[in-house]
Amino acid sequence: MRAATPLVVNGPVLYCLSPALYPPVGGYAFSTSGSSEDETHALVNYMRSRHWKRIAILTPTDATGQEFERVIHQLMALPENRELQIVAFEHFAPADLSVAAQMSKIKDSHPDVLMAWGTGTPTATEYHAIKDAASTFPWWAPTATRAMRRWISGRRSCRANIINTR
Repeated sequence: MRAATPLVVNGPVLYCLSPALYPPVGGYAFSTSGSSEDETHALVNYMRSRHWKRIAILTPTDATGQEFERVIHQLMALPENRELQIVAFEHFAPADLSVAAQMSKIKDSHPDVLMAWGTGTPTATEYHAIKDAASTFPWWAPTATRAMRRWISGRRSCRANIINTR
């Protein structure tokens, strides 16, 4: 996605589903949502306001996941987040068919909330694992993939389009 941005300086249009794209002003590259930095910062503030201190993370190893990892580590280093703790940080390859092992580790860490970051096919893999593991903790995913949550049966609607709880 970032590698393609210089190719569309004068067109054609690049429309990216990932929040990890930071398109230049006046260019022909567009992102479907807010930036990874803005979304993650807002979520961390929300988690802090809910007193969710034990955070589990599940993210793909693609560019979107790498960008999220960079951002979350920066945010966790801020003084206001000193009480927050990452209790599980699990990765998976975008082509993986299952993340059941990662979800097992996440459940065993007893998180207050799960941040399941990704776009496209990797997100569906995460959602299958969340459903199959019958998790009882709230979980969150980026804006571009919120609509995919609807297929998970037995879930309440998203709170403020950010947090999905049981």
